[in-house]
Amino acid sequence: MGYIGGAPKFPRTAFSIRLLQFHHIVWKHSAIALTPFSKALDEHLDFNSPLILVNRPELEEEGTYTTRQWRKTLSSAIDAYREMLHREELLLEELLQMSKIKKLAELCPKCFGPTVPGKKEDEPDYIVCMDGNFQYRRHKAASNEIIPLKTPSLFINPDEVEAMAISMSNTRIADVEPESSSDRCTDQHTATNDVCGGHTWKACDDTGIFGMACRHDQILSLINIVRSGERAYFPMTMIDYLLKSTLTHGGTPKKCEFLYNIGCNIEKGISRRDQFSEEQSNNQLKFGSSVFHAYVHKWSCQLKYNPRINEGWGMSDGEGMERIWAYLSPLISSLRYSTKNHRLSALHFRSTHHNQVGKMHAFKLLLDRGKTIEKMMRNSQKELQEISDQHGHHTEYLKNQWFRQIACQLSQMETESQSNLKKQVDQLIDLEDKLREAHEEMVEIQRRQRRTQTVDQVRHMDELPSTLIWLEQQIERIVEELGSEFFESVSGASKNPTDFESELCAKHSCSRLVLDSIYDNLAKKNCRVWMAWNSHCHELLQWSKKYLNMEDPDDRNMEQSWDLVITHCKSMWEKLINQDSIIMELEDHEEYEEEEMLQEEELQTQVENDEDILAGEDEED
Repeated sequence: MGYIGGAPKFPRTAFSIRLLQFHHIVWKHSAIALTPFSKALDEHLDFNSPLILVNRPELEEEGTYTTRQWRKTLSSAIDAYREMLHREELLLEELLQMSKIKKLAELCPKCFGPTVPGKKEDEPDYIVCMDGNFQYRRHKAASNEIIPLKTPSLFINPDEVEAMAISMSNTRIADVEPESSSDRCTDQHTATNDVCGGHTWKACDDTGIFGMACRHDQILSLINIVRSGERAYFPMTMIDYLLKSTLTHGGTPKKCEFLYNIGCNIEKGISRRDQFSEEQSNNQLKFGSSVFHAYVHKWSCQLKYNPRINEGWGMSDGEGMERIWAYLSPLISSLRYSTKNHRLSALHFRSTHHNQVGKMHAFKLLLDRGKTIEKMMRNSQKELQEISDQHGHHTEYLKNQWFRQIACQLSQMETESQSNLKKQVDQLIDLEDKLREAHEEMVEIQRRQRRTQTVDQVRHMDELPSTLIWLEQQIERIVEELGSEFFESVSGASKNPTDFESELCAKHSCSRLVLDSIYDNLAKKNCRVWMAWNSHCHELLQWSKKYLNMEDPDDRNMEQSWDLVITHCKSMWEKLINQDSIIMELEDHEEYEEEEMLQEEELQTQVENDEDILAGEDEED
């Protein structure tokens, strides 16, 4: 496969691409630091190779030798290898001419792939969750940046984030963070309040990351947070990104639901600023609070935003980003003192690996989740039947009582909101009266001659400008809280594929062999995913038949179609590696069952670890 030098000019050490590929795979699965990896590799090679010594020119004594330290050269070679992977990714997107929705479908085919049969009209098209994390910060003294910052494809361009911040600052509610609202819901979230910002961010330039994931915990996009807390324009940027990425020409508008720690505050802010007006008029947007965070909201807020007591959310809990933070946590210590590009690159590749693993286990996770929900439904129906037998209250009666309770409590909440609104208006009128009186008083004092003014009048005259400024600021604040509204098809034909590929090679200064290699790698990656799906596909299709109306003949023959895909997949892999597939036969069925049990225990351990991490973070909040 070749070698990559440890320096751009006059390299003395070269590393096998196979070795760099091995390190990248090990790092994706374990996040191993470079220093222990290089030391372990050095020790392994010393057992089977001549001892390599280098002279130390800083010492005057002759014959002073030491073992070679090649961590920096290995780091440079790894950077070059990852740059190759990054360019392969960009070239592949351009080669396949992937649209925004296709890029999302590559991240999560379950959410953004073709529509499945049986979907109801009132169901949302997409459910996503958002959250920020400030553990992944970087000390600004860690390095002096020479190379310009490169934003990986999984991160939103900083210019788009800045554009959203500017657009929000121009809407009279200037750059308001979620914590600037005085409601109890926002005050309960310390991460958003950024109460330790002045001390925490003093020594940092990159202070954290903000992420968005789908309901299957696939990472859709990330934002690099620079010297700030969790600003309001971060979730707004994510909302804008998802709406633009799922926009279809001539198609029906897509319904998007967003779960956020303070989803109630986000919806209020959008209404005040009149953002996404077209999407709101089409009823495309719906907001909720993450399940674990919803219980610190006041009850009237939960009635509208808690996904567990509102329809349309399914079993989505909005805590997918918390599980992702737990998965990325091994990177925290190393990212504190890495360069800016290393930090973003590490987060990008580790997140991409998380998405790839999620895709490979997609069928198993769907099947397990479906069976879990089916079990919950049976238990719930059993409990409802017991209530009916013991107390005579049928399900319809309980539903009506629940809806009646919600209506009464929401009515009380709206009454309180109207009362608070009236108080704000009264306060605004009172401040305007005081401002007018202060102006009249200042004009009256100015008319008098200086010699006729008393000492108190002179002192009062000096204080009046500050009073006027304070009154104007208070008026502006209330106006902003009330909101300004309170007072007021693609043409062209496709090119010949050969011509397009030739132009692409010329544009990127690469040969046709590079494109062939990219095609081969893409085919291998997808074949590996499909073969992983095959172990649970038939079971999932059989189990889901009772919930789907298979009117289309193509839907009824899905199992045969899938078998055909696997057959083509097997032949494609054999063609790519020029070798026949090896089919292992398990001689001992107990050995197979033991392997299945070990996998289940490993998965259960991972779930318990994630729950412990979430519980620890909740205690810190």
